[in-house]
Amino acid sequence: MGGGLSLAYAAKFPDQIKRLMICDASGLPLQRSLLQWIKAYMDMHNQASNLPDEVRSKAPGYTSMIKEMIKNPLGVYKAWRISAQENLESVLSSVIAPTKILWGSEDHFIPIDIGKRMAKMLPNATFNTVPNPSHFWYYLEPKIFAEQVLATLAEESN
Repeated sequence: MGGGLSLAYAAKFPDQIKRLMICDASGLPLQRSLLQWIKAYMDMHNQASNLPDEVRSKAPGYTSMIKEMIKNPLGVYKAWRISAQENLESVLSSVIAPTKILWGSEDHFIPIDIGKRMAKMLPNATFNTVPNPSHFWYYLEPKIFAEQVLATLAEESN
């Protein structure tokens, strides 16, 4: 939901944003029932619970974060409502800043087609995938995430 918020801000205040990088962001309506949303949360929980130790060691707080999300049914419901209703289609063309969109290659929580659609609607966007099945890939691949952030900042200073 942070990516959607960032996009909305960039659309409303384009002169204040020089560059934008979003990862697996909401912003376009997800056509999912509440039951499908809960299943996506449970799938994410099961995936986190079955991570190999070498992956888990790279992001020690990841599994506990996912488990805490599942323990909060009201939060799950609120997230579903926001994701079902959030629609930035009418304002994305106002985001003039160069926008890098990164997506987990197999994100089933917010499907990759949302990111591809966003990239087409943004006038100055690039879209790339990160080889990882998680919505929260940046926790599991902190080195790739850091490299992307640094590359984005370096582009801005040129």
